[in-house]
Amino acid sequence: MSKTLWKTIVGTLRAEITDNDMRVGERFSSRDEICSRFDVSTITARRVLDELEAEGWVKKYKYRGTFVARNASPVSVNLILDCSGSNGIPSEISALQSFPRLIRIIDEFKSAADRSGVDLQVITRVYNNDINGQNLIVLDNYDLPRDLLKLTCSKNNVVLTHAVNKAEHVNAVRLDMDKGARLAVKHLVSLGHKRIGFVLTKVTDDWQIPRCIAYEEVLKRNGIAFDWHLIKETINLGRAEICTAMDRLMKLEQPPTAVFAGNDEIALTIIQYCRERNIDVPGKLSIVGLDNNPDASIVSPGLTTVDNRLDLMAEETLRIIVAADDGRKEIRDVLIPPELIIRESTAPPAVGSLI
Repeated sequence: MSKTLWKTIVGTLRAEITDNDMRVGERFSSRDEICSRFDVSTITARRVLDELEAEGWVKKYKYRGTFVARNASPVSVNLILDCSGSNGIPSEISALQSFPRLIRIIDEFKSAADRSGVDLQVITRVYNNDINGQNLIVLDNYDLPRDLLKLTCSKNNVVLTHAVNKAEHVNAVRLDMDKGARLAVKHLVSLGHKRIGFVLTKVTDDWQIPRCIAYEEVLKRNGIAFDWHLIKETINLGRAEICTAMDRLMKLEQPPTAVFAGNDEIALTIIQYCRERNIDVPGKLSIVGLDNNPDASIVSPGLTTVDNRLDLMAEETLRIIVAADDGRKEIRDVLIPPELIIRESTAPPAVGSLI
Protein backbone atom coordinates (compact mmCIF):
# COMPACT_ATOMS: atom_id res chain seq x y z
CA MET A 1 0.00 0.00 0.00
CA SER A 2 1.36 3.40 -0.93
CA LYS A 3 2.36 5.63 1.99
CA THR A 4 0.53 8.50 0.28
CA LEU A 5 -2.73 6.63 -0.29
CA TRP A 6 -4.40 8.34 2.62
CA LYS A 7 -3.46 11.73 1.12
CA THR A 8 -5.04 10.71 -2.19
CA ILE A 9 -8.26 9.74 -0.42
CA VAL A 10 -8.26 13.05 1.48
CA GLY A 11 -7.98 14.89 -1.84
CA THR A 12 -10.80 12.86 -3.37
CA LEU A 13 -13.18 13.47 -0.46
CA ARG A 14 -12.23 17.14 -0.21
CA ALA A 15 -13.03 17.55 -3.91
CA GLU A 16 -16.40 15.84 -3.44
CA ILE A 17 -17.33 18.36 -0.74
CA THR A 18 -16.59 21.26 -3.07
CA ASP A 19 -17.91 19.68 -6.31
CA ASN A 20 -21.19 18.68 -4.66
CA ASP A 21 -21.48 22.05 -2.88
CA MET A 22 -21.97 20.27 0.44
CA ARG A 23 -23.23 22.33 3.36
CA VAL A 24 -22.45 22.56 7.05
CA GLY A 25 -24.32 19.86 8.95
CA GLU A 26 -24.59 17.36 6.09
CA ARG A 27 -23.68 13.82 7.04
CA PHE A 28 -20.23 12.76 5.86
CA SER A 29 -18.73 9.34 5.13
CA SER A 30 -18.06 7.26 8.21
CA ARG A 31 -14.81 5.45 8.94
CA ASP A 32 -16.35 2.11 7.97
CA GLU A 33 -17.75 3.56 4.74
CA ILE A 34 -14.31 4.88 3.80
CA CYS A 35 -12.80 1.47 4.55
CA SER A 36 -15.32 -0.25 2.30
CA ARG A 37 -15.26 2.29 -0.52
CA PHE A 38 -11.47 2.60 -0.83
CA ASP A 39 -10.55 -0.86 0.46
CA VAL A 40 -8.28 0.50 3.18
CA SER A 41 -7.64 -0.33 6.83
CA THR A 42 -9.38 1.26 9.81
CA ILE A 43 -6.14 3.07 10.65
CA THR A 44 -5.98 4.65 7.19
CA ALA A 45 -9.65 5.68 7.27
CA ARG A 46 -9.19 7.23 10.70
CA ARG A 47 -6.17 9.19 9.44
CA VAL A 48 -8.22 10.46 6.48
CA LEU A 49 -10.96 11.76 8.76
CA ASP A 50 -8.44 13.25 11.20
CA GLU A 51 -6.80 15.19 8.35
CA LEU A 52 -10.12 16.46 6.98
CA GLU A 53 -11.10 17.54 10.48
CA ALA A 54 -7.75 19.29 10.99
CA GLU A 55 -8.32 21.17 7.71
CA GLY A 56 -11.76 22.21 8.96
CA TRP A 57 -13.81 20.34 6.35
CA VAL A 58 -15.54 17.90 8.71
CA LYS A 59 -16.24 17.52 12.42
CA LYS A 60 -16.55 14.24 14.30
CA TYR A 61 -19.14 13.85 17.05
CA LYS A 62 -19.04 10.98 19.51
CA TYR A 63 -22.02 8.63 19.03
CA ARG A 64 -23.41 10.83 16.23
CA GLY A 65 -20.98 10.45 13.36
CA THR A 66 -19.05 12.80 11.08
CA PHE A 67 -20.58 15.88 9.47
CA VAL A 68 -19.51 18.58 7.03
CA ALA A 69 -18.13 21.56 8.99
CA ARG A 70 -17.38 24.04 6.21
CA ASN A 71 -19.43 25.14 3.22
CA ALA A 72 -17.96 24.58 -0.20
CA SER A 73 -19.40 27.93 -1.29
CA PRO A 74 -20.14 30.76 1.17
CA VAL A 75 -23.65 31.23 2.52
CA SER A 76 -24.56 34.86 3.20
CA VAL A 77 -25.90 35.45 6.70
CA ASN A 78 -26.80 38.63 8.59
CA LEU A 79 -26.38 38.76 12.37
CA ILE A 80 -28.88 41.32 13.69
CA LEU A 81 -28.11 42.67 17.15
CA ASP A 82 -31.27 44.70 17.67
CA CYS A 83 -34.40 43.95 15.66
CA SER A 84 -36.58 46.60 17.28
CA GLY A 85 -34.16 49.50 17.70
CA SER A 86 -35.15 49.82 21.35
CA ASN A 87 -32.37 48.04 23.22
CA GLY A 88 -29.91 50.91 23.52
CA ILE A 89 -27.50 49.45 20.98
CA PRO A 90 -25.65 52.13 18.96
CA SER A 91 -26.34 52.33 15.26
CA GLU A 92 -22.67 52.07 14.28
CA ILE A 93 -20.52 48.95 14.76
CA SER A 94 -17.58 51.14 15.78
CA ALA A 95 -19.54 52.32 18.84
CA LEU A 96 -20.00 48.83 20.27
CA GLN A 97 -16.79 48.88 22.32
CA SER A 98 -18.82 49.91 25.37
CA PHE A 99 -20.78 46.65 25.04
CA PRO A 100 -18.13 44.00 25.88
CA ARG A 101 -20.65 41.14 26.02
CA LEU A 102 -21.87 41.95 22.52
CA ILE A 103 -18.31 42.20 21.26
CA ARG A 104 -17.57 38.74 22.64
CA ILE A 105 -20.67 37.26 20.99
CA ILE A 106 -19.79 38.91 17.68
CA ASP A 107 -16.23 37.56 17.88
CA GLU A 108 -17.53 34.03 18.51
CA PHE A 109 -19.83 34.27 15.48
CA LYS A 110 -17.05 35.61 13.29
CA SER A 111 -14.76 32.77 14.33
CA ALA A 112 -17.48 30.18 13.72
CA ALA A 113 -18.29 31.78 10.35
CA ASP A 114 -14.63 31.63 9.29
CA ARG A 115 -14.45 27.96 10.24
CA SER A 116 -17.66 27.03 8.44
CA GLY A 117 -17.29 29.14 5.29
CA VAL A 118 -20.16 31.53 6.03
CA ASP A 119 -20.15 35.11 4.77
CA LEU A 120 -21.30 36.86 7.96
CA GLN A 121 -22.40 40.49 8.12
CA VAL A 122 -23.21 42.19 11.44
CA ILE A 123 -26.16 44.60 11.44
CA THR A 124 -26.82 46.67 14.53
CA ARG A 125 -30.56 47.13 14.03
CA VAL A 126 -33.56 46.65 11.75
CA TYR A 127 -36.48 49.06 12.07
CA ASN A 128 -38.77 48.00 9.23
CA ASN A 129 -40.25 44.91 7.64
CA ASP A 130 -38.73 45.33 4.19
CA ILE A 131 -36.23 42.49 4.49
CA ASN A 132 -37.10 39.49 2.34
CA GLY A 133 -35.49 36.19 1.42
CA GLN A 134 -32.46 36.50 3.68
CA ASN A 135 -30.68 34.33 6.23
CA LEU A 136 -31.06 36.20 9.51
CA ILE A 137 -29.65 35.44 12.94
CA VAL A 138 -31.43 37.59 15.51
CA LEU A 139 -29.71 38.15 18.84
CA ASP A 140 -32.46 37.85 21.42
CA ASN A 141 -33.08 40.67 23.88
CA TYR A 142 -35.80 41.48 26.36
CA ASP A 143 -37.54 44.04 24.15
CA LEU A 144 -37.84 41.98 20.97
CA PRO A 145 -41.49 42.21 19.83
CA ARG A 146 -42.76 38.73 19.02
CA ASP A 147 -45.13 40.04 16.32
CA LEU A 148 -42.15 41.58 14.50
CA LEU A 149 -40.22 38.33 14.89
CA LYS A 150 -43.15 36.31 13.51
CA LEU A 151 -43.47 38.59 10.47
CA THR A 152 -39.72 38.47 9.85
CA CYS A 153 -39.75 34.66 10.03
CA SER A 154 -42.52 34.47 7.43
CA LYS A 155 -40.26 36.18 4.88
CA ASN A 156 -36.78 34.90 5.80
CA ASN A 157 -34.77 32.04 7.25
CA VAL A 158 -34.42 33.07 10.90
CA VAL A 159 -32.67 31.72 13.98
CA LEU A 160 -33.20 33.37 17.35
CA THR A 161 -29.93 33.01 19.23
CA HIS A 162 -28.53 33.77 22.69
CA ALA A 163 -32.09 33.23 23.90
CA VAL A 164 -33.14 32.31 27.42
CA ASN A 165 -36.79 31.35 26.80
CA LYS A 166 -38.26 28.95 24.28
CA ALA A 167 -39.75 30.66 21.21
CA GLU A 168 -42.72 29.30 19.27
CA HIS A 169 -42.57 28.63 15.52
CA VAL A 170 -38.97 29.84 15.16
CA ASN A 171 -35.56 28.19 15.29
CA ALA A 172 -33.92 29.02 18.61
CA VAL A 173 -30.54 28.39 20.20
CA ARG A 174 -30.75 28.93 23.93
CA LEU A 175 -28.32 29.16 26.83
CA ASP A 176 -29.18 26.76 29.66
CA MET A 177 -29.17 29.32 32.48
CA ASP A 178 -30.92 26.93 34.86
CA LYS A 179 -28.23 24.26 34.52
CA GLY A 180 -25.46 26.84 34.63
CA ALA A 181 -26.68 28.18 37.98
CA ARG A 182 -27.11 24.65 39.32
CA LEU A 183 -23.53 23.78 38.42
CA ALA A 184 -22.27 26.87 40.26
CA VAL A 185 -24.31 26.38 43.44
CA LYS A 186 -23.78 22.59 43.53
CA HIS A 187 -20.04 23.21 43.36
CA LEU A 188 -20.17 25.44 46.44
CA VAL A 189 -22.40 22.97 48.29
CA SER A 190 -20.05 20.10 47.43
CA LEU A 191 -17.21 22.03 49.07
CA GLY A 192 -19.22 22.21 52.30
CA HIS A 193 -20.67 25.73 52.13
CA LYS A 194 -24.09 26.25 53.75
CA ARG A 195 -24.18 30.06 53.90
CA ILE A 196 -24.12 30.95 50.20
CA GLY A 197 -24.81 34.53 49.17
CA PHE A 198 -26.29 35.36 45.78
CA VAL A 199 -25.49 38.72 44.15
CA LEU A 200 -27.30 39.35 40.88
CA THR A 201 -29.00 41.99 38.78
CA LYS A 202 -32.79 42.41 38.90
CA VAL A 203 -34.51 39.36 40.40
CA THR A 204 -37.48 39.68 38.02
CA ASP A 205 -35.28 39.87 34.90
CA ASP A 206 -35.93 37.03 32.41
CA TRP A 207 -32.24 36.07 32.49
CA GLN A 208 -32.09 36.03 36.30
CA ILE A 209 -35.28 34.09 37.06
CA PRO A 210 -33.83 30.65 36.07
CA ARG A 211 -30.76 31.38 38.19
CA CYS A 212 -32.89 32.31 41.21
CA ILE A 213 -35.00 29.16 40.88
CA ALA A 214 -31.91 26.97 40.50
CA TYR A 215 -30.20 28.61 43.50
CA GLU A 216 -33.19 28.00 45.76
CA GLU A 217 -33.81 24.43 44.58
CA VAL A 218 -30.19 23.32 44.95
CA LEU A 219 -30.10 24.63 48.52
CA LYS A 220 -33.37 22.96 49.48
CA ARG A 221 -32.42 19.63 47.90
CA ASN A 222 -29.28 19.63 50.01
CA GLY A 223 -31.10 20.44 53.24
CA ILE A 224 -29.86 24.04 53.37
CA ALA A 225 -32.34 26.64 54.58
CA PHE A 226 -33.23 29.33 52.03
CA ASP A 227 -32.59 32.83 53.40
CA TRP A 228 -33.71 35.95 51.52
CA HIS A 229 -31.14 37.99 53.45
CA LEU A 230 -28.43 36.26 51.43
CA ILE A 231 -29.81 37.55 48.08
CA LYS A 232 -28.78 41.02 46.97
CA GLU A 233 -29.77 42.86 43.78
CA THR A 234 -27.50 45.23 41.84
CA ILE A 235 -29.87 46.73 39.29
CA ASN A 236 -27.34 48.68 37.22
CA LEU A 237 -24.23 46.50 37.75
CA GLY A 238 -22.41 49.54 39.10
CA ARG A 239 -19.34 49.04 41.29
CA ALA A 240 -20.87 51.08 44.12
CA GLU A 241 -24.03 48.95 44.06
CA ILE A 242 -22.05 45.70 44.15
CA CYS A 243 -19.88 46.94 47.01
CA THR A 244 -22.97 48.03 48.96
CA ALA A 245 -24.52 44.60 48.42
CA MET A 246 -21.35 42.95 49.69
CA ASP A 247 -21.20 45.26 52.72
CA ARG A 248 -24.71 44.17 53.66
CA LEU A 249 -23.86 40.50 53.23
CA MET A 250 -20.66 40.62 55.25
CA LYS A 251 -22.34 42.55 58.09
CA LEU A 252 -24.99 39.88 58.61
CA GLU A 253 -24.94 38.13 61.97
CA GLN A 254 -24.04 35.00 60.04
CA PRO A 255 -22.24 36.23 56.89
CA PRO A 256 -21.84 33.95 53.89
CA THR A 257 -18.77 31.76 53.44
CA ALA A 258 -19.34 31.77 49.67
CA VAL A 259 -21.01 33.96 47.05
CA PHE A 260 -22.58 32.97 43.75
CA ALA A 261 -22.45 35.96 41.39
CA GLY A 262 -25.09 36.20 38.67
CA ASN A 263 -22.37 36.96 36.11
CA ASP A 264 -18.61 37.33 35.95
CA GLU A 265 -18.79 41.12 35.88
CA ILE A 266 -20.27 41.01 39.38
CA ALA A 267 -17.88 38.27 40.50
CA LEU A 268 -14.78 40.16 39.35
CA THR A 269 -15.94 43.27 41.19
CA ILE A 270 -16.47 41.16 44.34
CA ILE A 271 -12.91 39.84 44.09
CA GLN A 272 -11.67 43.42 43.89
CA TYR A 273 -13.91 44.34 46.85
CA CYS A 274 -12.37 41.53 48.90
CA ARG A 275 -8.84 42.54 47.94
CA GLU A 276 -9.44 46.14 49.10
CA ARG A 277 -10.86 44.94 52.45
CA ASN A 278 -8.30 42.21 53.08
CA ILE A 279 -10.89 39.46 52.81
CA ASP A 280 -9.03 36.33 51.79
CA VAL A 281 -10.39 34.59 48.68
CA PRO A 282 -11.00 31.69 48.96
CA GLY A 283 -9.76 31.39 52.57
CA LYS A 284 -12.60 33.41 54.07
CA LEU A 285 -14.94 33.76 51.11
CA SER A 286 -15.33 31.56 48.03
CA ILE A 287 -16.62 33.20 44.86
CA VAL A 288 -18.11 31.61 41.74
CA GLY A 289 -19.33 33.46 38.65
CA LEU A 290 -21.21 32.72 35.46
CA ASP A 291 -20.10 33.51 31.86
CA ASN A 292 -16.39 32.60 31.76
CA ASN A 293 -15.46 36.15 30.88
CA PRO A 294 -11.91 36.34 29.40
CA ASP A 295 -10.78 38.21 32.54
CA ALA A 296 -11.86 35.28 34.73
CA SER A 297 -8.69 33.34 33.91
CA ILE A 298 -6.24 36.21 34.45
CA VAL A 299 -7.58 37.75 37.66
CA SER A 300 -5.91 36.68 40.92
CA PRO A 301 -7.17 34.39 42.26
CA GLY A 302 -8.53 32.82 39.07
CA LEU A 303 -12.32 32.91 39.05
CA THR A 304 -14.27 29.67 39.24
CA THR A 305 -17.14 30.17 36.82
CA VAL A 306 -19.58 28.54 34.43
CA ASP A 307 -18.82 28.73 30.72
CA ASN A 308 -22.04 29.25 28.75
CA ARG A 309 -20.21 27.93 25.66
CA LEU A 310 -20.87 30.84 23.33
CA ASP A 311 -18.61 29.07 20.83
CA LEU A 312 -21.04 26.14 20.65
CA MET A 313 -23.95 28.57 20.49
CA ALA A 314 -22.45 30.28 17.44
CA GLU A 315 -21.60 26.97 15.72
CA GLU A 316 -25.05 25.48 16.27
CA THR A 317 -26.78 28.69 15.16
CA LEU A 318 -24.82 28.80 11.91
CA ARG A 319 -25.44 25.09 11.33
CA ILE A 320 -29.22 25.63 11.58
CA ILE A 321 -29.26 28.71 9.34
CA VAL A 322 -27.16 26.98 6.68
CA ALA A 323 -29.51 23.98 6.77
CA ALA A 324 -32.47 26.34 6.29
CA ASP A 325 -30.72 27.99 3.37
CA ASP A 326 -30.35 24.53 1.86
CA GLY A 327 -34.09 23.92 2.15
CA ARG A 328 -34.20 22.01 5.45
CA LYS A 329 -36.95 23.91 7.26
CA GLU A 330 -37.47 21.79 10.38
CA ILE A 331 -37.95 24.05 13.43
CA ARG A 332 -35.32 23.35 16.07
CA ASP A 333 -34.97 24.41 19.68
CA VAL A 334 -31.40 23.80 20.85
CA LEU A 335 -30.25 24.11 24.46
CA ILE A 336 -26.51 24.68 24.82
CA PRO A 337 -25.02 22.77 27.79
CA PRO A 338 -22.80 24.89 30.09
CA GLU A 339 -19.52 23.77 31.64
CA LEU A 340 -18.14 24.40 35.15
CA ILE A 341 -14.60 25.82 35.10
CA ILE A 342 -12.93 25.36 38.48
CA ARG A 343 -10.15 27.80 39.34
CA GLU A 344 -8.64 29.19 42.56
CA SER A 345 -11.50 31.36 43.88
CA THR A 346 -13.36 28.47 45.55
CA ALA A 347 -12.37 26.18 48.41
CA PRO A 348 -13.98 24.49 51.44
CA PRO A 349 -15.07 26.91 54.19
CA ALA A 350 -12.42 27.68 56.78
CA VAL A 351 -12.52 25.75 60.03
CA GLY A 352 -14.58 27.71 62.54
CA SER A 353 -16.63 29.54 59.91
CA LEU A 354 -20.30 30.04 60.63
CA ILE A 355 -21.89 27.47 58.32
